[in-house]
This record gives sequence, structure tokens and C-alpha cells, in this order.
Amino acid sequence: MHYTISSILILAVTGFPATMGAPRPQLPICDSSIEYQITSQEDVPGSAMTGDYSVSGASGSGQLTAQTTYSFGTTVEVGADLSLDFGDIVSAGVTGSVSITTETGSTQGVSDTCPKGAWYCALSITPTMVKVSGTRTEYNSCAGPDGGPDPYTILLPKLGADGNPIINAEVCTCKNLVGWADPGHIGLLCPGDCALPPS
Repeated sequence: MHYTISSILILAVTGFPATMGAPRPQLPICDSSIEYQITSQEDVPGSAMTGDYSVSGASGSGQLTAQTTYSFGTTVEVGADLSLDFGDIVSAGVTGSVSITTETGSTQGVSDTCPKGAWYCALSITPTMVKVSGTRTEYNSCAGPDGGPDPYTILLPKLGADGNPIINAEVCTCKNLVGWADPGHIGLLCPGDCALPPS
């Protein structure tokens, strides 16, 4: 190996050729992780929605037997800025069967009559949700806790034994159509606007 005079001097002082440089220290490899803790869980009613069709009460025999579609999903009440992982939260210890996706389906087994009068009826659909609260903490394997614990609260659709969402469907009076304030109508007003039945 050929060295210049300056290289020989550096080699003599440091023990390394000038072209190699000083050895670099090995830095530890630090991993990041997120831990979810669950502090409470309870079943609560979700936000009610109005079915996608209505019937007239003019004949007194308008049947709400046709399937009515619905769509609802997970809601974040606290911690929307935390990039929550719903699957990891469920794995942290949520009991019972829940969904972490948007549930779309139709009512089953609902059969009721719109009472006779100059009004319209539809279905008010309320899902059963599981309210889960807890904390989210970020960890660094080299430095320990690296953020948090930050509180979160989410609502997850609850599923029944058949794997379908648990919902409650009730006949309601359409408050955006005629006759809704007349005496004799069903006291429950639909939570949203009703669509007119097809002519």
C-alpha cells in the first residue's frame, strides 16, 4: 500500500489510514409503539336516522313492512386528532362483538301501520353503539413514553349474534310533510326529513 507523507503522519498518530477516517460510533436502534388502554365501556343509543321511504296515513292501512336501508359507522367523540387505530383499540380489550367499519343494511322484521290521518309516517332507526373510553400513549424504546397519555372516546356499532348491527326501528311522523301537527298522529317525530312515497 502506498501512502503520502501526510498520510503516514496521520496513520502514526491515529492508527488509521487517512482514507479510512475515524470509526463511527454505533447508534442504538429505537422503535416506536403505541399502547391503548380502555377505562370504560357501555352500550348507548346512536344517532337516530329516518328511513328512506314513507307511507300516507290517509287510508289508515299504510304498512311499513318494506325493508328500509340504513348506514352508520364508528364515531370519534374525543381524540379526533390522534389518528386512532380502531382495530388496536378493540384488541386492547373491548368486550362483545363490534364493527370498526361503516355498516350498511336494511331493517328486518318490522311491520307496523301508519295511523289514519292527513299525515305521513316513516321509520326512525336507532343503532346500538358501544361507547369506549381510554388513553393512547406513544412509546420510544430508547426514551420511554414519547407522548400522552391522551384521552379518547369512540362509538362502535354493536353487532348481534347473527353478525348484523343491533338497531331499534319505530314508526314516526314525518315532520316535513303535511299534517304532522294534527291531533292523533304518532307522537314520535322522525329525526330527519322524509321522502314522499311514490305516486
